[in-house]
Amino acid sequence: MEQKVEKLYQSIKAINSASPEKLFDVVVDEASKILDVEICSLLLFDKDKKHLRIKSAKGLYQTIIKNTVINKGDGIVGKVAETGEPLLIENIQDYPAFEKKELETKYKTQSLLTIPIKLKNEIIGILNVNNKITGESFNEKDLHILSIFASQISHYLISKPKFSISKIFFRK
Repeated sequence: MEQKVEKLYQSIKAINSASPEKLFDVVVDEASKILDVEICSLLLFDKDKKHLRIKSAKGLYQTIIKNTVINKGDGIVGKVAETGEPLLIENIQDYPAFEKKELETKYKTQSLLTIPIKLKNEIIGILNVNNKITGESFNEKDLHILSIFASQISHYLISKPKFSISKIFFRK
């Protein structure tokens, strides 16, 4: 656990020193480092706040990054965006909102974490991680660590002038 706390500390420092233009990539890189995962994605709502799009990712094909649009309430990511509650799934095959066809293509492990990112109590996006390099399942400690990290993303955004926030969120 100490090692994860040190990684979290270093990742928070990296977020706080990131430029707005590099923020998405830094978030994904640092979240991947904290939990030692192969796949990580950061999704943000469009202006209409009904659809989530991937803004940065690690371990996903470019076509998936470019073409993925998730409606609020659909699938795992959409449910977390709708409820605002983080989700720890220890065995993805047992989760009803999961599409079984995805299992063969991108999931080596049966576990994932999906965390909402909030700005002043409004859900603005989702941080999603899976495929721990060790092959282990995620646990409550991982959920806690990633939740702290997501709150630091919010603190970063709150500390920036409003014009920077709109530039960050609505860039392509």
